[in-house]
Amino acid sequence: MSNEQKNPLARTLPEYIRREIRNWVARNGKAMPGHVQAVSGAIVTVSFDVTDLILPLVRMPVMGAEYIRLPIQVGDKGGCLPFDYYMGGVSGLGSAATSDSSSQGNLATLMWVPMGSSNWLPSPNANALVLYGPQGVIVQDKAGTSPDYSATVNSSGITLTGGGYTFSLSSSGISMTGGGHTVALNSSGLDIDGTHFGTHEHANVTTGTGTSGAPVPGS
Repeated sequence: MSNEQKNPLARTLPEYIRREIRNWVARNGKAMPGHVQAVSGAIVTVSFDVTDLILPLVRMPVMGAEYIRLPIQVGDKGGCLPFDYYMGGVSGLGSAATSDSSSQGNLATLMWVPMGSSNWLPSPNANALVLYGPQGVIVQDKAGTSPDYSATVNSSGITLTGGGYTFSLSSSGISMTGGGHTVALNSSGLDIDGTHFGTHEHANVTTGTGTSGAPVPGS
């Protein structure tokens, strides 16, 4: 008996087509949940939270622009979205500068996407932009080096720097420094260049219309 008689085309052809379709689908990129295992700048290493598959750890870029750096932490949960084409030239994880229509591995073109959770702390104001990080927030220009201007907000307070000047606000008071001078306002009062304003005196005081000397600490 011939093979055609043992396995009629009407039965084997549909199964062949279904198998090829499954193989093609398996080769496509996979959008899967996962959590961060390691962070290196805008690149994260992700462990997939899928129980019925044995998958490797995969490095991939974080979704987002250069100008907003999310403080991604180890353990953060989210998902991975696939691209149809090679993305190594954009992410810096590949050597080729451009892409083409060559087939890519189903874990080779993934991008990490942070995801909202009901376990997050509630927003203090649902109608306002809320920014926070494990060690605060830094706002700066692209260069990020002196004498550029920056603002830092963390558990210690608020600090504004730039042009050789610094303004600091904390639970202990307010201070401003720059140009060789310091002004501090706290619970004890106002200090200017180390001299307390409330008790200061003037040196070299003369009667009449003479000009006194600079302020000095009071006795």
